[in-house]
Amino acid sequence: MSLHAAPEARRWPALLLALACAGAGGVIGYRLGRASADATAQAPAVAAAPAVTRVQPTLRTPPAGVPATDPVRAFVAGEASFESLVARVRNDAAWRTHLGTRLRTVGDRDERAALLALLEAAPADEALRWIAELAASGEPARRAEAWRWLATLPIEDPGVRALVQQALHAEPDPAALAVLVATLQPGLLAEEDAAPIADALLAFARGAEPRLRAAALPALSQWMHASALEGICLDALRDADHSVRGAAIAALDSAGLRPAAARGALLRIAGDRDEPPANRHAALLALAGYRLDRAEMALYRELQRELPLHPGTG
Repeated sequence: MSLHAAPEARRWPALLLALACAGAGGVIGYRLGRASADATAQAPAVAAAPAVTRVQPTLRTPPAGVPATDPVRAFVAGEASFESLVARVRNDAAWRTHLGTRLRTVGDRDERAALLALLEAAPADEALRWIAELAASGEPARRAEAWRWLATLPIEDPGVRALVQQALHAEPDPAALAVLVATLQPGLLAEEDAAPIADALLAFARGAEPRLRAAALPALSQWMHASALEGICLDALRDADHSVRGAAIAALDSAGLRPAAARGALLRIAGDRDEPPANRHAALLALAGYRLDRAEMALYRELQRELPLHPGTG
């Protein structure tokens, strides 16, 4: 999961929301490693899973004649340094409290995104209190903010893990829950601590909600042994929902799996003109890791010529 956008689309809130999605890196205890990128020059790469990368937001141009009156609004207006405000969040407990209190009532989308991004620099114990408050909201959008924020905290923290498990079992809105499932990052955990999360993700991957199936499949490759994923992914390659099919390809790639039984499904997806271009490219890239017979190789080369260089451009 094109990354290039028109200038209008590159307004800072969109990138700032990407920042809020970003999770802290951790040592992955259960991922067995990605396959080496063999023969990738023949087909363009497609993103396999939600990227967890912090980016500095690009700020919007301040409205003419509207001066920023406080640091957060100055940041929103492009008149304050993100780094300097993050440093203040880390070092000023009173200001953190002010920002957390302000988050309760602010409705402006840009200002709210700025508050959430800045508060990611708060200590985990304080962040958990604010996240729990957001999670108690009756609005799914607010709970989604909570789960996105929660996924940035270290899963090794027992308090974080407890709230993650609570969310996985109690969040009623599929879209809000998919935010957590897609952004949740593993860490160095004992098997007993990782198993409840892995079991919940497995249930979503086999469940009735397409958004959760699509979110859970790539996540499972980081929480379960690769040998347990093969059958789930083979079933998902035949899923009626195209997002689930794409997620299955991503999960196979992420786990370094190349089951022979997947070859036919990958050829079908790559050759299906009704399939989203991103799925076709991902399938073609996955096929580069297989031994193909002459007929399959002829089809593969034909598809290389047919598909545009970048998904969505043709």
